[in-house]
Amino acid sequence: MDFQFLTLERRDGVATITLNRPDAFNALSLGLGRELFHAALDVDEDPAVRCIVVTGAGRAFCAGGDVKDFVDNLERIGVLVKELTTYLHGTVSRFCRSDKPVI
Repeated sequence: MDFQFLTLERRDGVATITLNRPDAFNALSLGLGRELFHAALDVDEDPAVRCIVVTGAGRAFCAGGDVKDFVDNLERIGVLVKELTTYLHGTVSRFCRSDKPVI
């Protein structure tokens, strides 16, 4: 899968997922949440990956929810938040159940 809002690198058994929205302090938009979920599934299913590192580009790891994205989508904020939290819950759940250490 091609990613727009994060990078995924595999090297020597370590998968590094980098949130890549430094201009927004890596705030969680729907797009980033969706990509993070798919990256989590991908690396957890990869037998060559023995460890998963999650980090952020720029000065911040993650500023939390992308308030600008929320304001720009006020007419559908309920659906947006439910969809985003579904992806984030899936990501965290997958990492918690993984046999691989997640840093």
